[in-house]
Amino acid sequence: FGKNNTGKTYMGYLIWGLGHEKTKYALDMEIDGNFRDKILKYLKEIAEKDNNNNDEESKLTLKNIEYGITDEYIKFIFNNPKLKIHINNGKINLNDVAIYKQDLSNYMMAYGISGLVIIIADLFFSKNNNKKSISDEILKLDTFIKLTLLDLSIKSKIKNTLFIPASKSGLVLVNKYLGKETVSSAFSDDDRESEPLPRPIIEFIHSLPTYSDNYSEEINENYKDIIELLQNNILNGKIAYNKTLNKISYQPKNNENISLPLQYSSSLVVESSPLILYLAYSNYIKKGTLLIIEEPEAHLHTDAQRIFARAVVHLINKGVYVLLITHSPDILQQVNNNMKLYYLKENMDKEDFKNY
Repeated sequence: FGKNNTGKTYMGYLIWGLGHEKTKYALDMEIDGNFRDKILKYLKEIAEKDNNNNDEESKLTLKNIEYGITDEYIKFIFNNPKLKIHINNGKINLNDVAIYKQDLSNYMMAYGISGLVIIIADLFFSKNNNKKSISDEILKLDTFIKLTLLDLSIKSKIKNTLFIPASKSGLVLVNKYLGKETVSSAFSDDDRESEPLPRPIIEFIHSLPTYSDNYSEEINENYKDIIELLQNNILNGKIAYNKTLNKISYQPKNNENISLPLQYSSSLVVESSPLILYLAYSNYIKKGTLLIIEEPEAHLHTDAQRIFARAVVHLINKGVYVLLITHSPDILQQVNNNMKLYYLKENMDKEDFKNY
């Protein structure tokens, strides 16, 4: 939340990258000896299959994990290896991160990590290693620690990321007329002189029905209540999707015989369509999804903004992480009201709460 041109979109892009599989190799972490020893003790117990610890001891809590935002991370986000943007002292701090021994053990097995016992033995129990070979093993182990902690602290919780940009209306309306290869070649990094679009925008375009196979005509029952809340109270109708014809249309509530293509529908309908398409007809949004929506208030009356905020609360309660980039105090107020209502419901007499 903030004034125009204060960096909200850039921050949204950077946060979007945390859930992307490829970005973990572009984040940096400084590992000192004490931190390494703490992790190594844990790894050694797993390597030796020491399962005698109780539940509390099998959890390692790290007070502060710090990742540096590298130039490579920024270039990946903005989809431009020639970009010269540097964030001085840009860091991501994670506090009180709980790493469970069982999760770490499963991670090692799932990724087929081998030779860990040998690495530990080389570092701590072999007297024949020279200084260089020990340094090589430390570097190898530090890389493993960096990637493992990132996976277990962030990647294990954020299953996928979706970014709905402020320019969503235009992109939705023109995406049918752009081939996927055209989008990739015209706006991605290649040998041409075209300016590449940021990666969140490219992936938004590719997630629309024209290019994605993750859609069906069956309504997603997991979000039926949210879909009905949005369609009945904001759209006064519904968004319909025909997969065979790759057709998205709007059907007014009082006359379902009318079916308007999006390009002939109101700006409110077009603005709302990406989120409703995701919720109703795709499998993109699930528990653990990080959903970032830029300027959700665009083309929405104040009442509609408050209803949208209620839908966001429902999404969060279903395990979806939602980040809003907004100028709307009405959306913030409604989210705050819902939080207060939850508190009152938990702490008031039922009859008093109903009257309230």
